[in-house]
Amino acid sequence: MASSQKRETRPTSLDSYVSNSSVKKWFRRSSRSRGGSWSRQQKRTYQRILTFLYYNESKSRRMAFVTLTSSPKSDVQSIMKHFQSLRKRLSRRGVEFEYFNVKTSEGYGVLHLLFAFTGRKGYVSQKWLSRTWQEIHKAKIVFIEKYRYKTAKRLSRYFVGQYVSGQSGFERYSWSRKELSGFVRCWHFLKRWYSGRELYRVWHRFLAGQILYFHAFMVIWCVKPPPNCRVFEFKETPLDAWIYT
Repeated sequence: MASSQKRETRPTSLDSYVSNSSVKKWFRRSSRSRGGSWSRQQKRTYQRILTFLYYNESKSRRMAFVTLTSSPKSDVQSIMKHFQSLRKRLSRRGVEFEYFNVKTSEGYGVLHLLFAFTGRKGYVSQKWLSRTWQEIHKAKIVFIEKYRYKTAKRLSRYFVGQYVSGQSGFERYSWSRKELSGFVRCWHFLKRWYSGRELYRVWHRFLAGQILYFHAFMVIWCVKPPPNCRVFEFKETPLDAWIYT
């Protein structure tokens, strides 16, 4: 008699799906299923992932793509709680990191994560990760792959095409906000002044640490870059104090 249980599948290597051809294939498939364009949710997720990668690239941090799976014995409802337990164990080993997470209902529940290591120790062995995740979440199948610089757009498109679609079982995304708190407000502010590629070029400079100034209607706005992004509003000042992007 055929079993009705879901199978626990092993993630494939990042090398096999981050190539240009793989990304284009997923991008086309996602676009066709939505009448030729991404949904609002997909666009938002793409911008959030790209922001996370651009910011940490500007800090020259080592990053990694991590997949944490579940098994029939796992408490799937506690997967995020278990991930925080894993993070604490890594912290005790001297491994500190910020993360971006996409949670899906694939198999028994999966976390697709991006790690940006903020301390001296900048990597985790798959053997240790598998053993520890088995102890915490009762699932041994994990995957970790070093992030290759200058692939931010490619990887962001892959995340969206692969995990943020109706077929992927997408549930939610989240990220650690220690350094990127307030960036959403700054992003919406810049959208009032720029659009298209120019918007992303300015955003890239902003994430790299450039302070932006804007002037209109006798008011000057100062947009402070991360960490702790903020938009400040001032009354008009002398012309020689203005700086334009």
